[in-house]
Amino acid sequence: MMFNPRWPLTKHCALCQFEPVMPNPNAAICHGCHHDLPWRLTSICLDETNIHVIFDYQWPLDRLLHLFKYQQRLDLLPFFRHALQQQPRVDVDAIVAMPCSAARLRQRGYNQAHLLAQQLSQLWQIPIWPHLHRIKQHTAQQQLDRAERLSNLQSAFAVPAQHRPPAKILLLDDVLTTGASFSSAADCLRQAGASQIEGLIMASHHNADEN
Repeated sequence: MMFNPRWPLTKHCALCQFEPVMPNPNAAICHGCHHDLPWRLTSICLDETNIHVIFDYQWPLDRLLHLFKYQQRLDLLPFFRHALQQQPRVDVDAIVAMPCSAARLRQRGYNQAHLLAQQLSQLWQIPIWPHLHRIKQHTAQQQLDRAERLSNLQSAFAVPAQHRPPAKILLLDDVLTTGASFSSAADCLRQAGASQIEGLIMASHHNADEN
């Protein structure tokens, strides 16, 4: 599903559900909630890759992302679209959403990273390149450290040989924890022919070097 900015929007904040939204109705939130969010809006360097980070993974972003990812709260898409609008445009040819496994896709009914990529594609008028796939069913990552996650993710991603990626790619995901999944996916895209990869993450636990 793609959020259409022409859909009727609520007149009240999507977060506090009380205050009127900011003057632009596409903002979806009020001034107070906007300023109280844990904005980061900086970039970090991970394995020589520049990753743009919109929020720190703190309250209420942790809760909102959980609701969006696991509780089918697609009504939060206008809020996430507003957050993506705060990120300056990056010079790339295409957006790639971090893929999820077929089992996770069946379980949730959607890939939350792909929904975010749809919003960004619409905002920046940049296409989504859909040919990065997760091919390995890996064990749960939550209790693993970064080295264990990297080992767990070996050969987890693939690009079909007939699909060469664009030169400059923005790899988008919702949350960055250790960065293992991101690094594995980025390596796969480089091996397939991408020459420049940047990242965009909605919220990050990661404390890599900031730019």
